[in-house]
Amino acid sequence: MTPISALRRWLLVAACASPLLLTSSLLHAQTASPPAKTYFVDEAGNRIGVKERWLEDANGQRHGKYLQYNKKGFVIQSLTYAHGVLHGAAIEYVNNNFSNFRTPDYFANRPDYKLIGTYTNEKKTGIWSAYLHESKLAYKVYYNASGKLLKTDRYDTTTGKLVGTEISAAADKITPVQIAPPTPPISDEERKRNSEALAKSQREKDNAERIRYATRDIDTGGIGFYQDSYILNRAGREMLDTIVYYVNARKQVNKPVKYIDVGVLTRKASKEMESRRAMYVLSSNRGVVIRAYLRQKLDDKALEINVYPLGGEFNRDYNHVDDHQEAVLLKMDGNVGSSCACLLREDDKTTLAQYNMPAPTNRILPNEDLKQEMLNSIRSAFNNAQKRYDMDNVSTGRSTSENGMVYIIPTEFWLPNITGIMPITLTTSEEPATFRSQVNALVDELNKTYRVNIKPEVFFTQDLKRRPIQ
Repeated sequence: MTPISALRRWLLVAACASPLLLTSSLLHAQTASPPAKTYFVDEAGNRIGVKERWLEDANGQRHGKYLQYNKKGFVIQSLTYAHGVLHGAAIEYVNNNFSNFRTPDYFANRPDYKLIGTYTNEKKTGIWSAYLHESKLAYKVYYNASGKLLKTDRYDTTTGKLVGTEISAAADKITPVQIAPPTPPISDEERKRNSEALAKSQREKDNAERIRYATRDIDTGGIGFYQDSYILNRAGREMLDTIVYYVNARKQVNKPVKYIDVGVLTRKASKEMESRRAMYVLSSNRGVVIRAYLRQKLDDKALEINVYPLGGEFNRDYNHVDDHQEAVLLKMDGNVGSSCACLLREDDKTTLAQYNMPAPTNRILPNEDLKQEMLNSIRSAFNNAQKRYDMDNVSTGRSTSENGMVYIIPTEFWLPNITGIMPITLTTSEEPATFRSQVNALVDELNKTYRVNIKPEVFFTQDLKRRPIQ
């Protein structure tokens, strides 16, 4: 039942009751908590807090206690009315300038002073006392019976002693006078400490502003990297150190990074991409090196650091503030085209080569068609690589990898063979378990056909956070 319907129902019952019952109800209501009359509402019209409560006499005039609340539910005024006239005990909360403040928004936190006094026919009379939060007396203000201000006494809130008085017989509002106690002399050492503290505070302020400016365009996730070799070279360390600086800086200005995504890419960066903090870091199956290096230097040791294979070319959208690791990978869905890359390792050097593969497909394939297309794509990739790069040695098994893995995400999976990562884009409606079985069967056939030893591991997008490359 809404407050309005409840009020209407109460009025209907009251109208049907006897005068004696009505009088008895009113007298009882004046001693109880005042009923709610109006409410705060948010932009959607939802009630978020009581604004005022009061009691009324038989004529609908305020009579008895009146309460006003702020949006946090704190009382900011407690007044007493007599048949519509402000008359009786009062408690008010005001700001530190002692101006009467009626805007509830100001009182989101505790106000500065609490005034306790009495109204007589709408005028302040007698002694009004002002207290700080800790209930320490700060002022006493004296009014005559006509509401004229007589004087203001100011008290030391630490010792409770009177420190000053102003006589103001003509004033008609509270006008406290700031009468400060005598200041003890300051020593040279203390003056020096104060000066140094002020200078340090200014330096910290300037540094915070510099960091804020430097990190204004840095997002909260999705920082891209490139791969190179097992070991971080100087350029790699410098770029990781740059990331550490920005992440730590954002933490200092209360804009912490939520996580870092390390997308290990398989294509060399263009000059444009290198200027966007893209970098060579390390091989795709050594993400632990990235994590260990960052973990050592980051202030937030619990920060989540993920390392994933991305393949293809770095996209500036990967660094968008709203992206995260799953969205980054999904951006490649249907947009990879016919270009992908293969990583070759010869001696201690890494050679990056490109070859063509079938363009991605977004159609849902029947089981047999899917199997055939997957097999043809993988065979095409092997044949292409074998034609362009002499793989006879590979075929004999002398360079066979024991750590081949297959990474599956919606419409895409990666097949890192003995020479590197080979992305193949497909679409499937199969359940994960069924698709794993299909991939295992295909890889077994490939192992027999090409005399290699690939051990596949399959997982889907929902596994990515739990299963980054180790």
